[in-house]
Amino acid sequence: MYAYPLGVICLVMANKSLSIYYQNVRGLRTKCAAFQLNLLSNNYDIVVITETWLCDGIFDREIADDRYVVFRQDRNLTLANKKTGGGVMMLVRRELGALSVAVDDYSGFEVVIITIPARALAATADLQFSVDKYNKGKIQSTYAMEKI
Repeated sequence: MYAYPLGVICLVMANKSLSIYYQNVRGLRTKCAAFQLNLLSNNYDIVVITETWLCDGIFDREIADDRYVVFRQDRNLTLANKKTGGGVMMLVRRELGALSVAVDDYSGFEVVIITIPARALAATADLQFSVDKYNKGKIQSTYAMEKI
C-alpha cells in the first residue's frame, strides 16, 4: 500500500507508467469550464480530486471530456448536516478499463475505489486506487511490479 502527496505522480509498473494528478480544488461547481479546459491541455491517466463540492445538478460531462470515465462520490449534505463542501472524484482514461469497486456502507464517508485490470497495465495483478476525504487527501494504491 502506497500513499501519495499532492501534485503530479508518475507510477511505473513493469513497462507501463501512469501519470496521476491530484488536487484539493475546494469547490469545483463554479470552475467546471476552466477545469475541463485544463484537462484538455494535459494528458493525465488518472486525475484525483478532493473537496469537489459537487451535487446531483452537475453532470459528469460538464467536468470531463470523453477520454475519461468519471467516478465520484458527492457529499450527502443532509446526512452531513452541512450546506456545502466535501466530495471526492477520480477521472480515469477510458482505455484503462477502470471499474468501480463496491464498498460496504460507509455511513456518509466520501470514498471512491477503482480497479484497473492487469491487462491494461501489462502487469500480473490489478491496480487498485482509493481516495477519501478522511485519509488527509492521499491516494492509496496497491499494485504488482512484475511483468507478464
